[in-house]
Amino acid sequence: MQEVQAKETEKLDKAKERIQNQKLDLKRIDEIEAKPTLIGNKVTVDKDDFDMVIIAAKKHITQEKKESALQKALDTANKLIAELKNIIIDLKQKLSAATKELSEYKSVRNRSNAADIAQEKNVCEAGCASMRALSLAIICGISLKKVE
Repeated sequence: MQEVQAKETEKLDKAKERIQNQKLDLKRIDEIEAKPTLIGNKVTVDKDDFDMVIIAAKKHITQEKKESALQKALDTANKLIAELKNIIIDLKQKLSAATKELSEYKSVRNRSNAADIAQEKNVCEAGCASMRALSLAIICGISLKKVE
């Protein structure tokens, strides 16, 4: 089976190469003269002219197949590009949301730190006030015992 396919591929490659190596003269094709026959609507054409038209037709078909394959590849590439653009847009939205969430966490943390610092300041100020009162009492010789 593979041998048959290999032989067919080889035949097609040789035919393709032979066709590509033949020169095509478009002016000569335009100058082909068809001669009417005596029977029916048929025409006769010189053998060399007919061969040239066949070669031109084969080259045209080969070119169309190549263009079709390239168009399919281009369509596939454009589809992939569109999908990638959508993925990029989605990732940008996710990044924006994550950045926003991070900034909110930082803001909450800063507010939390500010509240903790304010609370510590109040505790320190109260402790300082107690220490000042104690120092003043000691300096003045006032007993801290309760008078009964």
